[in-house]
Amino acid sequence: MKPWLTIWTTPRITVRKLANAGDEESGLVIAALVGALYGYQQFTLGKPLFEPDLLLLRKFWPAVAGTSGFAGAVVNLAFLYVGGEVFPWVGRLFGARSASNEVRTALCWSQVPLLAQLAVVFLLNGGGI
Repeated sequence: MKPWLTIWTTPRITVRKLANAGDEESGLVIAALVGALYGYQQFTLGKPLFEPDLLLLRKFWPAVAGTSGFAGAVVNLAFLYVGGEVFPWVGRLFGARSASNEVRTALCWSQVPLLAQLAVVFLLNGGGI
């Protein structure tokens, strides 16, 4: 529970400790939640990640809502893995020394504030209903 609190007060030290410990799995859960909540939020705002027919939208609303959340999670995880490979590669051009898993950990845990914001909006909207 400590990283969830210290990420707000000392983010650089917290991410360094998590990267050194190799704690990437819990970060992937954060990233999947952020992507799912963002995809669902875009769906409830009328901007789904794909454009369904309006009749299908009314008829299959739960399925489309779930698909938007799932698509958001997949897109965010894909961003993490692509970013985890691209950022170290570009950094090496400028003399940086970081591994892909360290960058992925930093990218995952940097989304904690966004997760908090999306969770509050989700709860204030009554779960999007």
